[in-house]
Amino acid sequence: KKEIIKVDIPEGEKGFLDFLADVEEDSEKMTADIETMSSEINVMSNGINGCTEEIERVSKNGGNGTASFVRKQSKKAAEYIATFSKQLKAHNSTISSYWSKIEKNTLGLLENNIAAKPENKDSLINYIKALYNIKTSVATSNETVQELKKISLGNLGIERSMNQAIRFLDVDLASYIEMTEQMIKSIDRIIDKSKFIIGKIDFDEIEKELKPISKENNEIFENML
Repeated sequence: KKEIIKVDIPEGEKGFLDFLADVEEDSEKMTADIETMSSEINVMSNGINGCTEEIERVSKNGGNGTASFVRKQSKKAAEYIATFSKQLKAHNSTISSYWSKIEKNTLGLLENNIAAKPENKDSLINYIKALYNIKTSVATSNETVQELKKISLGNLGIERSMNQAIRFLDVDLASYIEMTEQMIKSIDRIIDKSKFIIGKIDFDEIEKELKPISKENNEIFENML
């Protein structure tokens, strides 16, 4: 009589492909979220730019009512800032949520016994490279947002609603910066841990896959008045 060998597998335990697929799906969602945020920055910047052009046009002519017109345009620009601030607050929440899941599944992926097998090495290397791309793009957007934060604060005192919009935006920008700084540190830790499984990777030739937020948008704030 043959002996029956029982293998206890925890119910709901993820396998190598589960971790990899979940990471890929959440990475795509997070990338889309960041790209949407970048587009929303462009909408805000274009709106502020339009207000600035109107202010410059009227200011050249001078005359009565100039201050009133400038205030009206400033309020309009403040609305663009306030709208983006609300959008950014939502993005901070969703991006943080996506990254939390990505981080958890990545650590699960690296700790999975199947991951260490030679036939899975290429898949892991490609994923770590993609993760490095995310780190590079996030670091670039972080620098841009820090500059945006600095420039926007320089416009405090122009007009009441503008002051309020800038202060709310400043809080949300600070949250984004803190979140991305933690994300960058987390990716560095993951890359260091991956060396024990797949060895050291040369990142020099890796192209960026995510579009960074353009620094050109910061000039809109600098030239506002």
